[in-house]
Amino acid sequence: MLIIVIVVVVVVVVVVVVVVVVVVVVVVVVVVVAVVVVVVVVVVVRGGGGGEVVVAVKVVGVGIIIVLIVEVAAALVEVVVVAVATGLLFVAPVLISWTFHCYINFS
Repeated sequence: MLIIVIVVVVVVVVVVVVVVVVVVVVVVVVVVVAVVVVVVVVVVVRGGGGGEVVVAVKVVGVGIIIVLIVEVAAALVEVVVVAVATGLLFVAPVLISWTFHCYINFS
């Protein structure tokens, strides 16, 4: 029965660590994409010429779309992970108390 308690605690800790890692990775990806888009736009626009400005606008559009897709995906992952972690936090005390109840009554 004690194994169940240990497993639940380990699972909760792992889920929390995963949430932190996912959030950090998403922030890094968004920042990198944003920086790359800004650098490309500045270089292209400073280069001058009508065609290059159009290219810069397209790059900005693609960059914004990529950032939005990453943000939405990250938000969905975060919602699911937080929901699971919250569920585990509610379930863990019940499992622990049930475990000790069974241990005391059946031993």
